[in-house]
Amino acid sequence: MRPVAAAVLEACIVLFTAKSSCPVPLPDKSLPGILGTALEMLNSDLALGAAFCSDFTAYFTHVKTSELKCYELAEDKEEWQRREFCGSI
Repeated sequence: MRPVAAAVLEACIVLFTAKSSCPVPLPDKSLPGILGTALEMLNSDLALGAAFCSDFTAYFTHVKTSELKCYELAEDKEEWQRREFCGSI
């Protein structure tokens, strides 16, 4: 897996599982621990975008950016996460 893809996945996990706003330290300092930064890197990596299909990459980053904005606006972030990701369970 390319470093940027790994960074995006790691940042998604960090954002939606962390109890604090402090990013989890990553072993590779070149990988972002913040979802927004990881999404920007993914959008700017043309080779990775082509490997995943540029339409998929654009859609994925759009969805994750929208989720991030909603998360940032939520007053109760834990409740938002439960409602967003566990609502059908």
